[in-house]
Amino acid sequence: MLTMQAENLEAEPLQQESPTVETWIIQDVLLRLGRPDDFHRVQVKPVFGNKYRVNVYVRADATSYRVAHSYFLEADDKGHVLASSPAIIRTY
Repeated sequence: MLTMQAENLEAEPLQQESPTVETWIIQDVLLRLGRPDDFHRVQVKPVFGNKYRVNVYVRADATSYRVAHSYFLEADDKGHVLASSPAIIRTY
């Protein structure tokens, strides 16, 4: 399971020698969705093969977070999203 905190989102791929598929999935999802103002993190859980559960968390209040968007998606070996249920729609 991979999670990425808000403050590390843009810098993460540049800091790693070989970014993981999950890192590229996070970037692709946020590129398509946009970035919520109250963004906390994106969580990527491998399900099987090239299928993943992706949850986008936002701050609910000062002490808690909630899942604002959840997707079951298929990605290629480079982390490009090929299909998503529900569809990822630009929201922010």
